[in-house]
Amino acid sequence: MKRAMIDLAGSLPQGESRPRRRFSPVTSLLICFTVAFILALSRRHAPWYPYAEDGRIFYQQANDLGLRSLFVPDGGYLHVGLRIMALFLAQFPPSMMPYAMVTAALAIQAGLATFIFSEEVSNLVPSQFYRGLFAFIYIGLPDIDEVYGHFVNSQWHLAILSTLLIFGRTPATRRGKIVRLVFVTILSLTGPFVAFLLPPTAYKYFRTRSRYNLGLLLCTIPSCVQICSVFLSDRPTRPWHDLALPLAIPRTFGGRGFLSAAIAPDLFRQYYVNGPVLWASMFGVVVLCIYAVAERKQFSALLIYMGACIIVTSLRGGVGSVGTRMDPTFSNRYFFIFGFGLLSTIVLILASEKRWVRVVTVGCVATILAVSWQLPYPEAFWPKYQAALQRYDRAVPGTRVEFPEVPKEWTFSIRKR
Repeated sequence: MKRAMIDLAGSLPQGESRPRRRFSPVTSLLICFTVAFILALSRRHAPWYPYAEDGRIFYQQANDLGLRSLFVPDGGYLHVGLRIMALFLAQFPPSMMPYAMVTAALAIQAGLATFIFSEEVSNLVPSQFYRGLFAFIYIGLPDIDEVYGHFVNSQWHLAILSTLLIFGRTPATRRGKIVRLVFVTILSLTGPFVAFLLPPTAYKYFRTRSRYNLGLLLCTIPSCVQICSVFLSDRPTRPWHDLALPLAIPRTFGGRGFLSAAIAPDLFRQYYVNGPVLWASMFGVVVLCIYAVAERKQFSALLIYMGACIIVTSLRGGVGSVGTRMDPTFSNRYFFIFGFGLLSTIVLILASEKRWVRVVTVGCVATILAVSWQLPYPEAFWPKYQAALQRYDRAVPGTRVEFPEVPKEWTFSIRKR
């Protein structure tokens, strides 16, 4: 009787384990974009205010010049990609302009985070888990307030995008390749950053001799003209011997590039005059760079390379002096890409398929980023902007009305339609 029951049980159909539900690629990317946008928005205490050239250069000139604004240089170079978006943003009235500008800037950042997570970067970072972690790190980088949610400084995020477009996975279709080449060309005319990618792009072409890589190489040439125009313009330059200042190199790369941009700004402020700590940080930077190159960690190596090129050229032709460049409170836009590359290299050193290692890695990264999650914002800005809106509403059509921006000494003007 017992044996018969066992045989009967064995003859019954066994319940099959249900397959794990997976989202379609498009749905996964939409979820990633939404989460990245919400996370980006959560970092800002008061999200909505125009910043620097957002109003004076992009919004005002798009209103005044229309399509002619596309090829108007600022800072010695063109911003074609951002100006195309500014033409659309100019359709919003001044009352909606801060919301439109900041939303566009955050959407660019969320879009780049989504691109990092996508399969388009799988040749650089095969693991989807680590692509997702890098997307989170990019949104949560500690010393990033100057380029966070500011439309004008989206060019720095587009510099990362151009790097991933050129060295990411080759599109499978002819149409995809054409679209990729068009995007790279536009990015070559949006800031001078793509010029730094000319040497590795040339190496990529001569190694493969493919027509697509030749197209990428040709598409980077306009950016070379851009960076030459920067140094030929009236933009101030400074002598290289300023780097001989005490602790200039370790403060620039070890302090600002590593301690501040990759870990926490307060850490660099605490050890700003501590030579041994700064030199130890510089040694850590060298070790991480060697590891990224020697182990062919292309994702982090490309970011470190792009970031280093930006830092070196900014020491020659950037805003401010070499001394202020080493100041932990000045212009973090020059350092965040370098810091992103260093922090991603540390993650790749710890990379493992073991679940507990991944959990510990995520916990450590989240703890580091949580320390400086919320970013500072200007106080008492909105009353001034609301007063300008009231003047605009009362103005006669054709009258120009001045609006405040951040920083407080900046303004832009719009003609009442």
